[in-house]
Amino acid sequence: MILCPTEIGTEVFDNISLYVDSPMEMRKAVRLNFQKGAQFIKLYGSGSMMSHGSEPGMRIMEADEILEAVKIAASKNSYCAIHAHGADAIDVAVHCGVRTVEHASFIATRPCNLWMEGPMWASYPHWPS
Repeated sequence: MILCPTEIGTEVFDNISLYVDSPMEMRKAVRLNFQKGAQFIKLYGSGSMMSHGSEPGMRIMEADEILEAVKIAASKNSYCAIHAHGADAIDVAVHCGVRTVEHASFIATRPCNLWMEGPMWASYPHWPS
């Protein structure tokens, strides 16, 4: 299950999401995902390109929620990945210890520099020229 905050645009994932709106809710959702056999935790940290009313570059998950997910995942010898388009969402996620950033459409230099320090990955779209 994708763990995402209650925000405009995230409702398109109702069938595959758990909504989390605090660090304690995140803790419970992460543990539930591992209980159901998750190998890692997927977070939804920014708006989406494909969701009506969503702003792709806007961060929608708070740092304390991300930190809680990373802490619990690490205690299970696992990690967190995050859906994040915007530079702020990516920067916060990387500083919180997220290892994989999916999309990274509007990435900035600062998180890239942090990636050089540890085991982190990013996937990003290759737009036609």
